[in-house]
Amino acid sequence: MTEEARVAACRAFLAQLKTLHDQAGSPTMSELQKLSSGARDDGHRRRPLARSTTHDILRGRRKGVPSWPWVASFVTACHAAAEQTGLPTETMGTLMDWHARWCAARADQSAVDGEPSAAAADDKPPLPAEDVGQPDEHAQRMLEVYGRTGVRLMKDCPFDVKVGVSLAVTALLRGHAQEGVQQLTEAAQAGHVDALELLSHPRRHQMAADYAYRCGRGYQHADRVDVAMFFYRMAADPGGHPEAAYQLALIHQDKGEGWSAAYWFRIAAARGHHLATAAFNGISEQLSHAHPGESWMLPADMVDSAQPPPPFLTGDPPAPLM
Repeated sequence: MTEEARVAACRAFLAQLKTLHDQAGSPTMSELQKLSSGARDDGHRRRPLARSTTHDILRGRRKGVPSWPWVASFVTACHAAAEQTGLPTETMGTLMDWHARWCAARADQSAVDGEPSAAAADDKPPLPAEDVGQPDEHAQRMLEVYGRTGVRLMKDCPFDVKVGVSLAVTALLRGHAQEGVQQLTEAAQAGHVDALELLSHPRRHQMAADYAYRCGRGYQHADRVDVAMFFYRMAADPGGHPEAAYQLALIHQDKGEGWSAAYWFRIAAARGHHLATAAFNGISEQLSHAHPGESWMLPADMVDSAQPPPPFLTGDPPAPLM
């Protein structure tokens, strides 16, 4: 079997898993994790489904066919989800049905890899094993690419195409083009117009910054200011979007975070925002009268930033903008 055939067989099996998830009523990753935890009626323990692992498998981000213990736990959890909401389970397949499908997919994979097929040794489904957890290096990579806010959005809305595009934009602006293009490609294949335009736009970075700014506005209107600040920051620096920097400064000002407001007003002014210069000079005047012994901590919303903190956030305040 060729490599292309192996990939096709793996994708076909993953498509079957996605169909099963749909038949179960599309339970969230958290619901699947909860349903897969605890003891079964026969006293054996199920394998808990880690949310990030399940999300990655269903999105096709893991190479190869998932392990049988994971598949068994996923099938069982999907059946439980369907039963809880009164959905029919007759067409969802039994564990034996799914084990046969898994054996066929695994045999196809082994044929390419040159390994002996595991199907012969697995003619009966083994009992689910304990979850070994998500590799630390994978979690660290997700944090590096998307930041804590991005990872939280990914977990909360794993199948939302719009969220996927916003995360792709985040990856692009944070300097991780490979992950960004991959997510844009998936979103474009799902019919998202902005994703398709971003893929072919000659000034992709500029368009990404504008899209991040619009994400920030949307989340701010939805009263999710913390998420809005995350996208404003991506749009402003390194995106170079002056209005995003200005809006971020206004939020900091409303929060009483003077030094941070001054920084973003200064960024916006330097990029030509006509209101930011006066705002920066005004807040600089206020801060110049602050008690000289007063200390300022790094704002919490900048912890996710891929950029180093501005010098004055760890030292002297900025000089007035001329």
